[in-house]
Amino acid sequence: MSPLVCFKGLTRSSPNGRVLLSGVDFLVEPGEKIALLGPNGAGKTTLLRMLAGLVAPSGGQVTLGPFDLTNKADRKKAPTLAGLVFAHTDDQLLQATVLEEVALGPLNLGKSPTEAKALSLKLLELFHLSSHVDQSPFELSSGEKKRLALASILAMEPQILLLDEPTHFLDQRGKRSLVETLKRWKGALILATHEPAFARLICPRVAILDEGKIAFDGTWEDLARDPSFLEIHGVEPIEP
Repeated sequence: MSPLVCFKGLTRSSPNGRVLLSGVDFLVEPGEKIALLGPNGAGKTTLLRMLAGLVAPSGGQVTLGPFDLTNKADRKKAPTLAGLVFAHTDDQLLQATVLEEVALGPLNLGKSPTEAKALSLKLLELFHLSSHVDQSPFELSSGEKKRLALASILAMEPQILLLDEPTHFLDQRGKRSLVETLKRWKGALILATHEPAFARLICPRVAILDEGKIAFDGTWEDLARDPSFLEIHGVEPIEP
């Protein structure tokens, strides 16, 4: 089986020349769940946004399924396979009501209004948002907005889910609910977070990105053996 995601020698620089990603080699198999750790400014968000087709690589190769993300036309197709939930969800909520927000993706992918509504209502129930269907997304609490953004992405049935700091604004009950939802998720997942204890409940594989480079890629058990390595790369201590 071919990898779902393949980075080879990936580089990305900002318009002012700052290196954001440098020489990244990384594979993601279908259905694989990976935690992506690292300090602020390490390049985690850039990596996720690139997979979602929102930014172009400066060099190297990036493929997502059959799509070559160095190609502008293929980048526009990336959302058919990859769903990104932003750290700041206000940036991706667009519709007048909660129901319309979730239904937008399925409608754009060709589902009928009846199919899109049925799927949306099912997801809103799963994320405990059924009582808000006619509200504006911007009337929700921060935690509710986070759950709505995730529901709207899952409604598009992506092959890989990209989560940027998904625990922002979630209380402990919200985090527990998210863990259970992501454990049931059958597709691939890259979860960028500063909370390794949360990510460890979901992702068997863990990688560290620091200064735009992959500093570690392996198991939690191997990572926990060297606390000084974690401190060097700005990662919270991990229980053995």
